[in-house]
Amino acid sequence: MVATPDPVPIAAGFVPPFPQSPELAPGSLHVWLASTRTGVSNLAQYWSSLAPEEKRLSERYCFQPDKDRCVVAYGSLRSLLSRYLRTAPAALEFGRTSLGKPYLTSPRGSVDLRFNLSHSGDFVAVALTNGAEVGIDIEKGRDLPDCLEVARTVFTPHELRIVEQAAVGDRLKAFFTFWTRKEAYIKARGLGLSLSLDTFDVASGATLQVIQPEADDARKSAWVIQDVEVPDGYFCAVAVSGDARPPTTALTNPQKRA
Repeated sequence: MVATPDPVPIAAGFVPPFPQSPELAPGSLHVWLASTRTGVSNLAQYWSSLAPEEKRLSERYCFQPDKDRCVVAYGSLRSLLSRYLRTAPAALEFGRTSLGKPYLTSPRGSVDLRFNLSHSGDFVAVALTNGAEVGIDIEKGRDLPDCLEVARTVFTPHELRIVEQAAVGDRLKAFFTFWTRKEAYIKARGLGLSLSLDTFDVASGATLQVIQPEADDARKSAWVIQDVEVPDGYFCAVAVSGDARPPTTALTNPQKRA
């Protein structure tokens, strides 16, 4: 059976609008959810705020709806970060690590703002911290006839056993629950696929079990991996380093979907 700790609460609504001047205390975790369906109404505004690289990434998609979702994702991120940093969305500048994890280069200010972005289907998920590494992953559930074959390739024996033993109707739920937890963790670490998914076990939810210890012990601090409550048909998890005090979570402003 999949261990599912109490999920990070997301208010019954979608954003934007974002709050005008949110505060992010040291060690806190804020999670936001945005709808790409409603976000397309701000498409022109979002596009004008994007950097050339973000525009190029959106243009890589073959179909216009996918391009629009990508623009909304990057635009929503910029809009949200600009509220925390009290600056214009277009003024934000980003860098990338050698393995591609984005980070803020300007403005820095007094807040050590760190973030991670994920989008799938009709939703964008953003996680933010002040001084802690963070990763988030959202996935739209879908039929995967070969989910067991995939699980045998990337899951630990413990995780695989849970997926295999799950009732047919619960198998995909177990698969996507583990998948989003793993993706959130490797995104928080900024290691991408250089860290094999079967080297750590997330079946126990918030308790991360390292199967094959790494040489860099300094990066193996305590981690919190938490499921995020999202609309039916979607799965989401967030991972945050335990260097800071236990995280708190900001709720979205309630706004019913049209």
